[in-house]
Amino acid sequence: MVDVNAVVGFLVTWTIRKTRPEFKSSRRSDDVDEALETLGGIVTSKLDDTLVGRVNAEISRNTQLGSRLKLRVVRALETAIAADPVFAQALDDSITTLRTLAAESADPADPPPPLDSPITNTFTGTVHGSVLQIGRIQGDITLGPDSK
Repeated sequence: MVDVNAVVGFLVTWTIRKTRPEFKSSRRSDDVDEALETLGGIVTSKLDDTLVGRVNAEISRNTQLGSRLKLRVVRALETAIAADPVFAQALDDSITTLRTLAAESADPADPPPPLDSPITNTFTGTVHGSVLQIGRIQGDITLGPDSK
């Protein structure tokens, strides 16, 4: 079964890396770029050109998809997956490759913390639009020294 949300996430990453070269900084960048290019080609071969154009336009403005456009992409992918098992297998293989590259590039000396451990991050700079995505939040969130 194809993880459609992972496909959409990697599609967004592919589009960002195509349009914003500053995001090509990892040591495995060439392998990742090649795998993302493969995924992007597979996806765009099935999506309507108008939908692909909207995805590109929205990501170039916001670096993420709005909920309505994301839903349209998910539905289009689900329809294509149901209609074409070869397409579904190609997507699944591509996602597996990308996940393998991510696991290989992870630093074993710096493993991710357990899911129930507190995580603290500090972000500085100027924010232009919605550029921070956070998931699976539980507990208190502090957004600055004076926030509650």
